[in-house]
Amino acid sequence: TGILAGIANQLTLAIESARLHEQSLEQERLHRSIELAREIQESFLPECCPEPEGWDLAAEWRAARGVGGDFYDFILPRKNRLVLAIGDVMGKGVPASLAMASVRSSLRAFAEEIKEVEKLVSRVNRMFCHDTELGEFATLFCGEYDVAKKQLTYCNCGHERPILVRGRQVSDLAEGGPVLGLSKDSQYHAGKIDLQVGDVLIMYTDGLSDAVNFRRESFGRERIIKAALASAAMTAKQTAKNIVWLMRKFTGLTQRFDDTALVVLKRT
Repeated sequence: TGILAGIANQLTLAIESARLHEQSLEQERLHRSIELAREIQESFLPECCPEPEGWDLAAEWRAARGVGGDFYDFILPRKNRLVLAIGDVMGKGVPASLAMASVRSSLRAFAEEIKEVEKLVSRVNRMFCHDTELGEFATLFCGEYDVAKKQLTYCNCGHERPILVRGRQVSDLAEGGPVLGLSKDSQYHAGKIDLQVGDVLIMYTDGLSDAVNFRRESFGRERIIKAALASAAMTAKQTAKNIVWLMRKFTGLTQRFDDTALVVLKRT
């Protein structure tokens, strides 16, 4: 019986070792898949920021789980026109990144043929409703900047309201409509602002404002505004990095639960 017990123990150890080895291989395959998905998603993001006349432009992007649903994009559909967008698809990980790719692809496809921003986001919304399951939503801020007129026409689809800083005055860009995916018949309206020298426009996803510290306090919109006001003498890139650095300083070692995207424009 002692010999049989010894053999049984050896078999148990061998089976457990094989099981752990298989788990390790599966985790390695999953890690490689996520890394590949991250590389694909990063390829969707602009390689660099365009340099429209009179503007300084910068962006930051971080995914909480390797890949995610936050994105930003810059499109040059016509001469002296720049379409800029930032969005946040509900959820995290690979499913959110796939839905994000759908929104971005629709934006790029339709921006070439549709000039009015409100019609552009309406078309993107109908495509998103068609491509995704019921109950999946995305927020989107989309604007088209006219370089000649120095004017931004925009539509906010349930997204975090971008912040316009003009001197010490702060205003929100809220005109638009509901989130994408709510209804294919959703109505959208455009807002317009004339951008002046020294204006700073900050667009971000809720991963920035909702980031929490160990006391469960949110970084919040007011801290973003304070950081923007303190960055008046900085470049757009320095401003973006400063805001992200202040958020990380605020949260400390607290784990990030949401993706983050940030775009900063400065009228020079």
